[in-house]
Amino acid sequence: MEQRVIDTLRKVFELNGFIGIETRAVEPGSSLLKKGETSKEIYLLSRLQEVGQENDTPVEDRLGLHFDLTVPLSRYVVEHANDLAFPFKRWQIQKVWRGERPQEGRFREFVQADIDVIGNGELPDHYEVELPLVMVSALEALREFGLPKATVHANNRKLSEGFYRGLGLNDIEGVLREIDKLDKIGADEVAKLLVGECGASEAQAVACLELANLTAANGAELAERFDALCAAHGIATDSDAYVLARQGLDTLAMIVDEAARIRPGSVIADLKIARGLDYYTGSVYETFLDGAASLGSICSGGRYDNLASQGNRKYPGVGLSIGLSRLVSYMLHTAGAKASRISPAAVLVAVWNEEDRAASNEIAGRLRARGIATDVAPTAAKLGKQIKYADKLGIPYVWFPRGPERSGSRGRGEEHRDGRPGTGRCQVVGAGYAGCPANRGDSRSGSSMSQTAYRTHHATEVTEALVGEQVTLAGWVDRRRDHGGVAFVDLRDSSGLVQVVINDEEMARPLRSEFVVRVIGAVRLRPEGNENEHLATGKVEVVARSIEILAKSDALPFQVSTALENESENKLPGEDVRLKYRYLDLRRPSMQRNIKLRSDMAKAARQALDEMGFTEVETPTMIKSTPEGARDFLVPARLVPGSWYALPQSPQLLKQLLMVSGVERYYQIARCYRDEDFRADRQPEFTQLDMEMAFVDQEDVIAMAEKVIAAIWKAAGYEVKLPIQRITWQEAMDKYGTDKPDLRFGNELIELTDYFKDTPFRVFQAPYVGAVLFKGGAATPRRQFDAWQDWAKQRGAKGLAYVVFAEDGELKGPVAKNLSEAERAGLKEAVGAEDGDAVFFAAGPRTSSQNLLGAVRVELADRAGLLKPDDFAFTWVVDFPLFKSTEDEDDDDVAVGHSKWTSMHHPFTMPSADWIDTFDQDPEHAMSDSYDIVCNGEEMGGGSVRIHRDDIQDRVLDVLGISKEEADEKFGFLLEAFKYGAPPHAGIALGWDRTASILAGTDTIRDVIAFPKAGGGRDPLTGAPAPITDEQRAETGVDYDPDEDED
Repeated sequence: MEQRVIDTLRKVFELNGFIGIETRAVEPGSSLLKKGETSKEIYLLSRLQEVGQENDTPVEDRLGLHFDLTVPLSRYVVEHANDLAFPFKRWQIQKVWRGERPQEGRFREFVQADIDVIGNGELPDHYEVELPLVMVSALEALREFGLPKATVHANNRKLSEGFYRGLGLNDIEGVLREIDKLDKIGADEVAKLLVGECGASEAQAVACLELANLTAANGAELAERFDALCAAHGIATDSDAYVLARQGLDTLAMIVDEAARIRPGSVIADLKIARGLDYYTGSVYETFLDGAASLGSICSGGRYDNLASQGNRKYPGVGLSIGLSRLVSYMLHTAGAKASRISPAAVLVAVWNEEDRAASNEIAGRLRARGIATDVAPTAAKLGKQIKYADKLGIPYVWFPRGPERSGSRGRGEEHRDGRPGTGRCQVVGAGYAGCPANRGDSRSGSSMSQTAYRTHHATEVTEALVGEQVTLAGWVDRRRDHGGVAFVDLRDSSGLVQVVINDEEMARPLRSEFVVRVIGAVRLRPEGNENEHLATGKVEVVARSIEILAKSDALPFQVSTALENESENKLPGEDVRLKYRYLDLRRPSMQRNIKLRSDMAKAARQALDEMGFTEVETPTMIKSTPEGARDFLVPARLVPGSWYALPQSPQLLKQLLMVSGVERYYQIARCYRDEDFRADRQPEFTQLDMEMAFVDQEDVIAMAEKVIAAIWKAAGYEVKLPIQRITWQEAMDKYGTDKPDLRFGNELIELTDYFKDTPFRVFQAPYVGAVLFKGGAATPRRQFDAWQDWAKQRGAKGLAYVVFAEDGELKGPVAKNLSEAERAGLKEAVGAEDGDAVFFAAGPRTSSQNLLGAVRVELADRAGLLKPDDFAFTWVVDFPLFKSTEDEDDDDVAVGHSKWTSMHHPFTMPSADWIDTFDQDPEHAMSDSYDIVCNGEEMGGGSVRIHRDDIQDRVLDVLGISKEEADEKFGFLLEAFKYGAPPHAGIALGWDRTASILAGTDTIRDVIAFPKAGGGRDPLTGAPAPITDEQRAETGVDYDPDEDED
């Protein structure tokens, strides 16, 4: 395994132009001591005759084993300066020795892998971003062996030094050494060391820790946060200290921004990275693996300007180093990596008897001449023992030469792993199994339709049951790997992956990622120890007899291979690029799963509705514009100049007409269109599962919808407990600050309006005061509370008031000093807090304040890791208001009428039974017979009982300010239909995109839509919307002027 890792790293390093060197293991002590506080780690050498006399010789004059590869590099550069081409880029993988206490991941003798770039006199800054990116590429290549994703955390010594000097600190090296211990001993202990060892005041120590806690993903954010920190601690921007710090900051910002452009997410700014060694002068790096916090940094380094010199010539450099032995230990014992083969040989040539060994050696020679690593059996033992010998070494193929007495019973060579005799059916050219054409005929019947003109099976249908049989597969080359003359290809189709083994180098050479191929080959079991339990086909592989390239592929704009877990997700480009090449994005298995899930959902819903007697009816997509709460997309009618169709915002009126028509149970997976301002969770065209029933009430619709929801979730392997709980709209707002509450966690809002009714604090003299508990929040640093203020302002609030209950019980925070003694004394009990907690407040209008606290509640849960996507918390929200004010500036719905009131849902919603007689007298408090289904804080769907009486409909329209003439013009056809006997009816619609997104656990609905729109309704794939030609414009009649027509 270690050798495979070394080979992988070397390949990446050389791919980036680095030159390999090897240096001697022994160095003078004077050279070893150049690197700072390392004398305790050096192994010194003594000759036997000098044992006991070592103390007479200074360490500088003795010889020692090198403890890293940087010191030998500096000597190498100086000694060969006249022969090297600068900048000199070197890689070196070699053993080092360090006098540490052996423990897990720590060794006294270990292998280290380094890359460095050395300049002559000067070294451009751009190498400070190139080096970490090369190392990230190398670590990325090791993910094949189970290594998690690596992220480089970068800082700059000049930035830290300038800040420390600006604070008035002098022991810069000491401060750096103590900050370097932050992850090991924690902030409190580091603060004590800064005060006790470095002479810092408590305020200076706090400032140093605040700098160490500063992180950023881009240069602008880094500069803004750093300048704010300098301002907070009185470091003037015209001071020498700030100028020095700014030099380091500019370099660090360049590194982070350039890395984000080339490989997003690979490098972040992290100002606690100190690298305690004192020879670093600029950028410093530490590298961490996702999910491996206990391992610590696995790769570190930085910029050094003074390590190597010769007279007045200096050789500045930048380098990074991996503790390779430590990394391999982690891969083997934690990441689960296994060595698949001991021997590099791909073929073992059997020996029938010692007299035939020359023939076996001749075959081995011919195979080696073709670049195939080959070994010959050590003895002419029984064939079973020779096969076991190959298995023990991990050699995948055994070649049986034709024996003199077997020429008629065996081909020129056959590959067996279980010692069975060959059947003589198949000739082998080279070392691979050629197979025989299957007598498939032209029969392509069968429910799976796997057999087509291009295949006999799908990838995941290749199982142990097919071992020994020939199959024909077709799909894409997901990934290719070459190992000693044998190539392995992961073949991908819509079902998944299967491994194909190619023994013929000529056959494998043309293949590239995403080539479309047809493979004919034989199925066999994978060698013992080579199984892949993460694949459905992980116990078998297909040995290729022939491969036909059906279509070639250009170099991809981004990687879609998924042979490694999460590989593609870690390399995804921005969403605009994904949408432009959506056909490639959809090849990724996560997207394939989402599309398949959406199909399975539709199948399950249709089956459930069919069992309940529903009829699927398609309604038109070009209708008349009617008021439904959003802007319409309009289509010009060429044959009727000046007139327009509207695309439906929903099939609302049409499904009500179907109820009048006698279609008592209707459903449709309907396309809908709304011309709304862009928001991340909306699409201009979307899908909903629309359901309507006649002669029912709210309870009937809810019972029906629950059966559909349960069937949909069951199709994905989840059970939904029925009946689903319910909560009123008012209760949802009061307890959770939203009409779509997330019930995966508790932490309800606390109303304190009465508690603060006599408060002296002017901010809390408001119609509503509420709070939400921040469990354990007292330990939150002040700057994070400040960040909460920015968070709240982004949501339209003026800020977010808070108090903290310190561990000693003292009430602290900006609000605390404004409260009365009685309020301070009783607040902890009123909010249910304990010492160590914090509380956020909102005060003002009830609805907006509750909305803010509801958002805080969810954000706290998200930061605490409570929002698990595969936990589903359903609830019905019932008893909605019938109307809402049109004066709410935060509401972007389009009013359906011309009064101060608009419909909460739509103008055809029935008032609740208690309000039928009085809703138009008190619209502000009138309630409706409507209901929403909510899951995990998302509105999955909604519906209502519909108005079927014209007298009630007239009164609703009157409240909305819609006159009879306007009503007749806009939806008179519905009102006319109601005159002919409209049954009581009700319905519900599920937002299909949102439902699929919740069930799939995606962050955005765009990941469950095959071809979604980007921001502003753009389609990067097709370029829509796009201008039209003058001829098209003339034909549409959009410029039609009826006055000109009269003239």
